Amino acid sequence: MDKRRARELLRIYRDELLDKVMPFWLKYGVDRKHGGYYGGVERDGEVYDRDKYGLFQGRVAFMFSHLCNLWEKRQEWLEAAKQGVDFIKKHAFDVDGGMYFRLTEDGRPLHRSRAIFGESFAVMALAEYAKAAGDEEAAALAKDVYWRLVDRVRNSGTAQDNSYPENRPVVTHGVPMIMLNTTQMIRAALPDGDYQQVARENLDKILKLHYKPERGMVLETVGPAGEELDTPEGRCLNPGHMIESAWFVMREGEHLADQKVIEAGMSIARHAMRLGWDDKHGGLFSFLDAEGKTPQQPEWDMKLWWPHTEALYALLLATHHSREAGFMELFDKVHEWTFKYFPDREYGEWYGYLHRDGSVANDLKASTLKGCFHVPRALLYCVKLLERILKNS
Repeated sequence: MDKRRARELLRIYRDELLDKVMPFWLKYGVDRKHGGYYGGVERDGEVYDRDKYGLFQGRVAFMFSHLCNLWEKRQEWLEAAKQGVDFIKKHAFDVDGGMYFRLTEDGRPLHRSRAIFGESFAVMALAEYAKAAGDEEAAALAKDVYWRLVDRVRNSGTAQDNSYPENRPVVTHGVPMIMLNTTQMIRAALPDGDYQQVARENLDKILKLHYKPERGMVLETVGPAGEELDTPEGRCLNPGHMIESAWFVMREGEHLADQKVIEAGMSIARHAMRLGWDDKHGGLFSFLDAEGKTPQQPEWDMKLWWPHTEALYALLLATHHSREAGFMELFDKVHEWTFKYFPDREYGEWYGYLHRDGSVANDLKASTLKGCFHVPRALLYCVKLLERILKNS
């Protein structure tokens, strides 16, 4: 990438992050009365759902804290992070240490999920905030929740407890994905721990069980030894997960100084684009079937925000490591489509759910899954990588 292009992209991504995305969440997303972050926000910032979702609390608190650690310790970001961390500490955990999925706006539990993802994002949030604020209580809680999570995954091998593995034993890609990234985040924020074995376990699960290099696919659900399953779940391909996994793998390769691991991540990113890109309308499909059958998910051809944000960073990172023109061409293609359709130029932030042709299907800015996470994380990481590219050049 030439310097002129890198500087242009740096300006675009920095302005989008600091002027369009984070101001929206500071103004509309933080509940300054009860703490935490609202579960539903309209396009223009009006709150339509005041309930609090556990996964959402961790993601947003992580993002504000992460900005303090990677960009600068702005008081408004640190205060916004504290709103979420205090809510998590006080309300988010059940007596057995599991995390509630949904709570009232003042923190009374409504629903308990058996999935591990809420706890994973709570670990990231607590660890990042501990680093940003010097909060020892948050650091201790992050480590406690993390190691209980590790034990749970090692003992059960699954993300949830409401399945019947004796009838059909499976492993799902989402578990090693989130465990690898959670480990990477706590290792960076609170390095006084022995995290490497956990990182290696989950890296190996991604590369040895789910990734099928001979087919150029990452399967979402496989048997315990990586066996392919002839079921809709077994044939499911998630291009967004593929390309997000790709940069998790590349960054772990950087940490290990292992070029083969970096190349495996680049290969996954390349395959994700080959399989997932919609040649007719552009953008990335949400789901595909490995055998070309009709995907089970009715939203399979929708264009969601998060696969595109993950692709932007993954392809930029692959460009940096490979120096291949092909990755830059793929990045440019995703960049052009993403910035054409997703950003809301009137109210700020991004749309989350588009029809196949790029028209808006749902204009909510915050919902159960969408919020202050994928967009600002990708923008931040692209900015930091572009700064690194310019410095090295």
